[in-house]
Amino acid sequence: MADVITVSAPELSLYKGNPVLTLNPAGRVNMGFGLAKGMIIVENLAPLLVFLTSHGKEIGAGETLRAHAAEFLKMAGYPAK
Repeated sequence: MADVITVSAPELSLYKGNPVLTLNPAGRVNMGFGLAKGMIIVENLAPLLVFLTSHGKEIGAGETLRAHAAEFLKMAGYPAK
């Protein structure tokens, strides 16, 4: 797998009044996203990890963590839609 590329701590900001999390803001490679895209990432951690560990050759069986993510958010007090 590639070397670690994170060089800076995540930052929280607002875009048009909505929260945005930016990962690795001072790095050459960074990404920012809001709550909806963050939920997509959480729900798909299993395929993402398979993708990374296989060097982009696999994505697993397509299983997601949707039920686990929803339960985690419920326990964390995140409001249900």
